[in-house]
Amino acid sequence: MIEVIKFYKEPKGKYVEIIAKASESCIIKEFLINGDFFMIPPEVIDQLEEALKGLRIVNVDELIDRVSRLLANTRVVGLSKNKLIELIREVLSDIKSKCREHLK
Repeated sequence: MIEVIKFYKEPKGKYVEIIAKASESCIIKEFLINGDFFMIPPEVIDQLEEALKGLRIVNVDELIDRVSRLLANTRVVGLSKNKLIELIREVLSDIKSKCREHLK
């Protein structure tokens, strides 16, 4: 199992922690977004986590497009929406590179 954890604190703002676990074949098994920021509507966090579970990381850009669509009509308070998307991209990219190492 591959695990990646990213943590970010907005200057004078809120923090976010993303924990992701994937199989060695790059299938997302767990994707958690925690922090003291808010999303309106709040259920989008759960929808985002669920939308990524079970997917194989082949093309990070395609997954980020999916994330961006889910967040399109969402307001993020205490954290930049773009920063959240950037962190998710970093997590997915890190997992993908670790999968490649396991497959060599």
